[in-house]
Amino acid sequence: MIQIKKVEDGKELEVHYAIRKTVFQLEQGVSEKEEFDKYDKARQCRYYLALWNSEPVGAARWRQSKAGHKLERICVLPAFRGKGIGKALVEKLLEDMPKNLQIYLGSQDDAVSFYEQLGFRVKGDAYWEANILHRFMKYKPEETLKKKG
Repeated sequence: MIQIKKVEDGKELEVHYAIRKTVFQLEQGVSEKEEFDKYDKARQCRYYLALWNSEPVGAARWRQSKAGHKLERICVLPAFRGKGIGKALVEKLLEDMPKNLQIYLGSQDDAVSFYEQLGFRVKGDAYWEANILHRFMKYKPEETLKKKG
């Protein structure tokens, strides 16, 4: 069973960071400096954990920026992928975010189709971040509804 919860204390935040370290640093080779940025240091984000049968297996954060609300650091441990956990994480973040500003993210290129299914659309050219090809994507749920209808 999937449960998504807001991080409420320092212990949960450490678990959140450990999941990100496993996925981004150990699996994908992102440096610690790139992974844990000034927004983490200043605690300027809202952090979430994904639980599978009460076990922490995923993490995500969002923050307000000058351009709107940005979803970031969305990840699921390798053994738990393909179970709908990433989708549940994104849906919870979208549910909790204020709707008064643009919502966007930087998707790793190989995850673009995942985010498209959730209402995001690629805008602009690909770019490199942490030695991984990314695409800027904006949340456009009305376009998703048109495709289904």
